[in-house]
Amino acid sequence: MKTLFLKENIQRFVDSYFKSVLFMLNTYNIPFEDVVCDHIGCLLHDSIEFDEVTSELNTYTKLIKSIELHNRRVKVFQLDDPINSEFVLPKIEIFEPKPEADLKQLRFGIEHVAFYVKDWDIFKSKHQSKLPIIKEGSVDKSLFMKTEIVNTIEIEFRSDKLGELD
Repeated sequence: MKTLFLKENIQRFVDSYFKSVLFMLNTYNIPFEDVVCDHIGCLLHDSIEFDEVTSELNTYTKLIKSIELHNRRVKVFQLDDPINSEFVLPKIEIFEPKPEADLKQLRFGIEHVAFYVKDWDIFKSKHQSKLPIIKEGSVDKSLFMKTEIVNTIEIEFRSDKLGELD
């Protein structure tokens, strides 16, 4: 999967995915002025691939966050030049599978796209009931909601920008 993260390939990778994301946001009548694209989250196969993708991303990004979450490594990279597609993509998050995960049940590659919500309480009261939300939670001060997977798309709505307020 390392080749998907080569600088010369990442634009096409994101373009094809974001067309489906745009369709999903339109389907649920989420106005673009209510959200800002924050990152794509990518699940990698194992620690070897994680290290290879990290090396590749280091050639055109800046590491802004590196943590262990749920017994796996997670890194967030700020792109030197944000990717302009249906949305402007400023960051890429990569993570290893959880140790207890059944690898046959996972979706490798882009696992989700995350949007920063400018006013969390208003957004939630206005849109939550029409979205297929399957998970809500918080990590430290960050609040989030995730949709079910619809046509391979999972959207995370966040109260903050990943890696920028820590």
